[in-house]
Amino acid sequence: MSAALLAGASPPLIAATFDPSALNSQTGTLPDPDLLALAHSAPLHRFDWQAPNPQSDSTNAWIAHSSQACPEFTEQEAKWRGAPLPWDEWDLSAPVRQMHVRFSPNEISRINKSARASSPTGGRTSLSTLDALLAHVWQATARARLAAGLTRPDDAPIFLDMSMGVRSRMEPPLSATTLGSPIFLAPVTFPTAATLVAATLGEVAAAIRQEVSRYNGRMVRALLHEWQWKVDGDGSRRWDTFLGRRHLLTTSWLGLGVWDIDFGTGKPVEVSLPFFLLLLRHADTTLATCDRT
Repeated sequence: MSAALLAGASPPLIAATFDPSALNSQTGTLPDPDLLALAHSAPLHRFDWQAPNPQSDSTNAWIAHSSQACPEFTEQEAKWRGAPLPWDEWDLSAPVRQMHVRFSPNEISRINKSARASSPTGGRTSLSTLDALLAHVWQATARARLAAGLTRPDDAPIFLDMSMGVRSRMEPPLSATTLGSPIFLAPVTFPTAATLVAATLGEVAAAIRQEVSRYNGRMVRALLHEWQWKVDGDGSRRWDTFLGRRHLLTTSWLGLGVWDIDFGTGKPVEVSLPFFLLLLRHADTTLATCDRT
């Protein structure tokens, strides 16, 4: 659109669709015990914004306000209670800043080779380049937090919360022209910060790959079914991640075509967007061209 305007050409026809029924059709018309059991087997956090947590700072106005139930809810609508958010693990007074860490193609190649060489499966499990890079960053973050005293060695468990795309995982897949951001969040778990730091790069990458592989088409359908039939009340109260000392949240732009965007001035040299602290983003040309898993 921007390229056409700059060139004085007719704007192109944008072939995009907004069809929530494509997701709703996966939820079924009646509760299915087998699908609910499958969804429950997924180790999601299932935090509830409004579940009371005696460890939280009740004097913090922001926490108190965000934890209040909407007065319009009936007793039935407000009854769902997931796990309480661990607000005591998040220092809301800590300064926030944005930082870019760039990995060269050679660095990514060395990280990838190291992960494959130290994988506990001996190469029998296919590790992606992104698995290796995330493992490296997660371990480095854990070491830094331990050194700074932000995380205790016995903090248990510790999580890498990953954004999982639904489009390609659904059966059949969603159209590439479907509008929206259908994702869910799933954790990779290590027993403690100390065990994460002590593990080999390959062990951490293999744990990431094992968790990613869990979420196939049937599991995605089960999770959508759970949202429809198991989460009573307001589903927006549920949060499957956190930003405290035991969590690291990551998302990926691989496969989204961001490097093909041209606003009429040429292809991008770098793609970036401000995000929360401790939210990792991956839009590297090396990863995008050699690995789309």
